[in-house]
Amino acid sequence: MQKNIERDKEPTGVKVAIKLGQGQVLDQTFYDKKHDITVHFNRVLTDEKETKLLLTYQSEKTNLKKHYIDLFEGVSSIYLIIGDERKKLDNVGWGSNYYDSKENKLAEALSFESIKKYEGQDIRLEIENLTIWNDSGRDSVQTTWALDFKIDQSAVSKKETVEINREFTFENETYKIKQIEFSAFETRVVVTGSDTKLLKDESGMQYRVMSKLEDKFLTARKLIKNTVISLMIKKLVYS
Repeated sequence: MQKNIERDKEPTGVKVAIKLGQGQVLDQTFYDKKHDITVHFNRVLTDEKETKLLLTYQSEKTNLKKHYIDLFEGVSSIYLIIGDERKKLDNVGWGSNYYDSKENKLAEALSFESIKKYEGQDIRLEIENLTIWNDSGRDSVQTTWALDFKIDQSAVSKKETVEINREFTFENETYKIKQIEFSAFETRVVVTGSDTKLLKDESGMQYRVMSKLEDKFLTARKLIKNTVISLMIKKLVYS
């Protein structure tokens, strides 16, 4: 069954940060010869919690309409390589993307764990595999896209935190807003709730399912635009 993913341009906070000249400009191009995909890495922003990597990719031969760098539920991954260490970076939230059908071009704002501690060091990021969501389910494009750069001070944003600790109920589930975090490119609302806990499968591996609040927020712009939820919550981070 085809996955219903809402495609949007960069989040408001990211667009504002770019207009203000924040973040590190990368301006690097990578060519995936096998699939005829030209990748352009535009900019990177990071703080204590999260990294945003902005990129575009397009092709003259490969139809990219149903392609995603889906770090959340897809087969896509992103790795950090520094020296002999290769570490898979966890996704943070869902990121965002926008498909231009006229140019067969995708713009992505990937969200993954912070790389702030590597400021001043030469690193490599590798994106592995594109996720395809179609009528028959999930498929993939096996590929690796590489980006080499040194993280400079312009990539790093400071974060301010305001403690809230307020409970509320939504669809018979109890949630607690612990704190709100402000950075140059995003506002995060840190939430715990009765349906946000990690679960375990039969093999003992942990996994998390989407909470009712998270599911509602994911489609907030489409279903409940201009309501309290869409106005108050810019991003949910579960702890």
